[in-house]
Amino acid sequence: MDKETVADLHKGLFTLVFSSPEAIMSPTWWEWVRLNRKKIALLCIDEAHCLTKCHVKLLSNRGETFRDHYLSITELGSRLPKTPVMMLTATATPVMVEQIIGHMHLKQDAVVYVTLLPDRPNIHLEVKTVNIKSFEDTLGWYLAELKSKVDSAPKAIIYARQVDQVGEIYHWLMRELGSSAFAIDTPAEVHNRTVEMYHAATDVDSQRRIASTIADTTSSIRCVVATIAFGLGINISNVDYVLHWGPSGDIMSYWQEESIRAEKLFSFCPSFMGDDMPRRMSKFWNASCSRPDTLHLKSSAKPGKSEQ
Repeated sequence: MDKETVADLHKGLFTLVFSSPEAIMSPTWWEWVRLNRKKIALLCIDEAHCLTKCHVKLLSNRGETFRDHYLSITELGSRLPKTPVMMLTATATPVMVEQIIGHMHLKQDAVVYVTLLPDRPNIHLEVKTVNIKSFEDTLGWYLAELKSKVDSAPKAIIYARQVDQVGEIYHWLMRELGSSAFAIDTPAEVHNRTVEMYHAATDVDSQRRIASTIADTTSSIRCVVATIAFGLGINISNVDYVLHWGPSGDIMSYWQEESIRAEKLFSFCPSFMGDDMPRRMSKFWNASCSRPDTLHLKSSAKPGKSEQ
């Protein structure tokens, strides 16, 4: 933060103050919290499932890095003992809720639960058994839309499990698209691409450019091939398709990936798997799953059959 912003903070000129877990633990923010602890009306923690052991284990199993500063948020709570706390999450099982409450040292009888069912009539779920060895067989229908409509084609996110899969799909699309890989009547330059790829190893400048550009309704980007890294803290309201290249690591990850879309009618979410889809999906079936009806829907779907 610049000096002017810091000065305005101390003057109390802001009604809402947003901070990342990493920043809030810095000396500047820590001092501001200490001096203004009696004025802070509410401490709100988004993505509260990140406070749980389940989430840490989940990321570890996927080979991803956990943001350690999330676990330090409890120190912030100790500095604001009389301040109400609101914790928000779209993916928390009963076990995770207990861990969140325990981590924040809250009293069970003082906690008010507000639960909203994920009623999303604009989302259509579809499961297909396909030949994942052939990009043409599985993604040819979308490639055709990109070729014919270019920068007005339906907007899509293709999630792959591994960075090398992201690269393979991205390069296949770029190769097949040729000149259609760039917006109509524009030079073949990076900012005119219709297809991008995004993962944890993507440089920071490119991550920011892609995340901010695709959210724009006039964006030339129509497709992002990505790992789950693209779903963290990104809000996009105009995505038409979310395609899963292989099953998510677990049902919680799938729910996170599905929730990236906002109010776009008829969003299709095919999960591209091999013939062993039922067996691979069955590992999700356990008592900790907070959405068993959705899980049953996906694990029992017949090849080529779609379910609403």
